[in-house]
Amino acid sequence: LFSKNTYAKINLVFKIKEIDINVINNLSTILEKNNVVALNLDTRSNINYFFNGIRIYENTNSLEQISEGRMVVSSTSINLARLGLKYKNKPIEQFYEELGNVCELVKNELLLSFETIGSKSKDYYRELFTGNVYDDEKLEIGQRIRKVIKNDFLNIGIIGLKECAVCLESDESKRIKIIEDIIDFLNKKIEGYTKDTKLNFGLYEPIDKKSRARLLAIDKAIYGVVTDVTDKKHYDLLDVGILGSWEKLSAIQKNLSSGKCIDVHITGKISIKKIADTLELFKNSGIDFVRLVVGKHED
Repeated sequence: LFSKNTYAKINLVFKIKEIDINVINNLSTILEKNNVVALNLDTRSNINYFFNGIRIYENTNSLEQISEGRMVVSSTSINLARLGLKYKNKPIEQFYEELGNVCELVKNELLLSFETIGSKSKDYYRELFTGNVYDDEKLEIGQRIRKVIKNDFLNIGIIGLKECAVCLESDESKRIKIIEDIIDFLNKKIEGYTKDTKLNFGLYEPIDKKSRARLLAIDKAIYGVVTDVTDKKHYDLLDVGILGSWEKLSAIQKNLSSGKCIDVHITGKISIKKIADTLELFKNSGIDFVRLVVGKHED
């Protein structure tokens, strides 16, 4: 189907409806040749994921909730760790007040990006809007693409949420509650933006390591070395070690409307039993999307 020179690299996401011996054997074979395999374990129909764990599904402009042919128009991330550092040992109300202001700024930036892109015509993009994008059959030559990309997503990313909780709450046992409260606050903002603009806003956790490292470096230059915050190479992603259980990690993943990537590193020799036990763990915990990683992998 593809020549060797067509693509330098193709990332595949496998949708698994049921876990059986054939699935386990196939995964074992694939993992012997590929060091990263992405799995869509979401039991809901018509929900697909990009390789980085971003999910596209809900659509405020249509009764038809599907993933196919839809994309992310623009994304902007909020450095939550910076806000945590700024409001450490200060009233939590001040933190949420500025977070709300930052959300408004990000919303307006995303709307500007949307209108800038949406003002372009179909022929400006050559092949993209010729049966590849949801609803693009409604576009005529020379017509603006706004009416089509309104079905797509404007994503708000959150970076440094774990470190933000460290700054805001000295009691480690209460930090998960802070994380959940911040996500709930952001979700309410996003729901309001979607309702007011009739555009699809989403919340996700970016996995790009370079971005997380760059933001940490800037914060370290401002605030110095802060234990469990800036004393590392990059801000952490939320994982089972931080949240304490796979069930809590699954709940966070489901609460991020545009998804969350979970990387699970497989150490030692790959075996049928190891693959089976790993998949069973994901199923019992309600994990929707995961990447199995063998050896080293850079985001």
